[in-house]
Amino acid sequence: MLMSERKVAIITGGSRGIGAAMVDKLGELNYNIVINYNSDHSKAKAQEVADAVSEKYGVETFLVQANVADFDSCQHLVDEAVQHFGDKIEALVNNAGVTNNSNWVDVDHHAYEKLIGVNLMSALHMTRTWSTTPTRITNATSSPPVPWGG
Repeated sequence: MLMSERKVAIITGGSRGIGAAMVDKLGELNYNIVINYNSDHSKAKAQEVADAVSEKYGVETFLVQANVADFDSCQHLVDEAVQHFGDKIEALVNNAGVTNNSNWVDVDHHAYEKLIGVNLMSALHMTRTWSTTPTRITNATSSPPVPWGG
């Protein structure tokens, strides 16, 4: 199959954990993949995942740095994906997630705003920016639950 004939998926938080596993699985299913990562620290991990899946399955990968807790960054991610792959983007995997490994009662409002931003709002933002485009949306996370404390 030619690269241009393949379907395309966007995966948020694709540099590690479940996100990296989803990159691998979609590569196996012959998708070209947009791999989102947030921090400069995650870029090297995202590149390793991209290189591995490209070599293993012969698919094309494209990295986009974006903070998916921010709506405008989500729009940037989708715009970059469409600019790179055109209208072949068919799947969205909302996987980005964070945890702070603290008891809920010990968490200040900045920490839980970040948790809500990445773990909830990112899925809403990505789905909203994507609302007229995809045929498949998957929501996943590899973050453990936040303990309530007590």
